[in-house]
Amino acid sequence: DFVDTSSKGKEDSVDKWKLRPDVSVYSKDAPGPPDRTCWQHMEMCIEMKDQVHEDPFVDPPRCTPSAISGTRTRAQISDYARLMWHHQHRTFFFQILVIKDFARLLRYDRAGVIVSEAFRYQKTPYLAQFLCAFNDLDDTRRGKDTTVTLASPEEEQSAKIVFANNKTKLDDDNAPIFKVLVHDDRDAKAFFVSNPLFRYPSAIGRGTRCYVAADLETGKCVLLKDSWRYDVDGITQEGAIYKDLNAEGVSNIAQVLCHGDVPDQTTLTADFVNASWAGQTRSLSKHKHYRIVLDAVGRTLDKASSSRSIVKAIRDILVAHKEAYEKVDILHRDLSYHNIVLIGDGDDERGILIDWDLSRSLTSLDTEDARVRGRTGTWQFISHALLQDPTKKHTIQDDLESSFWILLWTLLHYVPSN
Repeated sequence: DFVDTSSKGKEDSVDKWKLRPDVSVYSKDAPGPPDRTCWQHMEMCIEMKDQVHEDPFVDPPRCTPSAISGTRTRAQISDYARLMWHHQHRTFFFQILVIKDFARLLRYDRAGVIVSEAFRYQKTPYLAQFLCAFNDLDDTRRGKDTTVTLASPEEEQSAKIVFANNKTKLDDDNAPIFKVLVHDDRDAKAFFVSNPLFRYPSAIGRGTRCYVAADLETGKCVLLKDSWRYDVDGITQEGAIYKDLNAEGVSNIAQVLCHGDVPDQTTLTADFVNASWAGQTRSLSKHKHYRIVLDAVGRTLDKASSSRSIVKAIRDILVAHKEAYEKVDILHRDLSYHNIVLIGDGDDERGILIDWDLSRSLTSLDTEDARVRGRTGTWQFISHALLQDPTKKHTIQDDLESSFWILLWTLLHYVPSN
């Protein structure tokens, strides 16, 4: 169904800007049926502009940059993409952009977006052919992640019992419970999640989401991390790194329970960067969909019992960093506020260092691809030297400086002061 949503929004605490595409496309069996913007169930969105200068893209061989209005359109459709990722479990999705007499087709995945040349949709069959083909696609070929499904009523009830027994309070008791499959080298294991603890708000990139997950087999709550890892030489699966760290007895880190790539879920955009028909663009990296489950569900530093606990947590993760460097020859390279969490209570409260997916062995750093190196880290906490030169070789001094910025930032934000 094609629904005019240009003036029909839906109150949503996440979509605080009330973004509404001109036309929203829904399956006929979508709940509702939706008569307004509903990002949770949208199959595709269509944006329409009545002025040619609002086109955000330029076809070769022209090299003239887009007008300001075109830049605004690009920001607008990027926001639509961000909300599709935010509200749904997807591997990719399509958009249609109509600019006066012309149209473009867009395909997004976590590596970027492929944009067609502008074509006259009233004088060519391309748009009609695309819509006919889209109508015949199954969920997988429309970009839905079929390894995530709604839990059955029995599974939902069992998961809520596990959450309650582990004193895990859901942020929304009415939010749906999803069944997520994690594939390791043995089989696929099911975990049950509600809304994520954290999700990275971006239209492209790793798209990390972290969940408190219920393990119905053990009756325990665990941490499930879902991301699109870089599929490039020198970047190892995070679970394999954890296993090396665990094997050497590195302190103040979590234990990995299971991990693995999601079968047949890899980005395609980077494959076409050098295609004969492709316009010039910057280098892109391939990504693979990946999940890892850890035994520790932590609290962010703002939940610390005192300023002393914050300082102690920074000290704890520096011990982990030191031991990883000395015992396993690994640098973390992504120290940030969100990568330090607290576990335990009272005298047993301590910090652990998580998110080792961008860590590298010391030997591989000598040949590291500067393109990937420039993306490593969280801007607020990156060392001054790396900010000045993103292609600089990452060293232990850079991570040590990051720990100082995390401590300073956390204390300024969360500790009362005059």
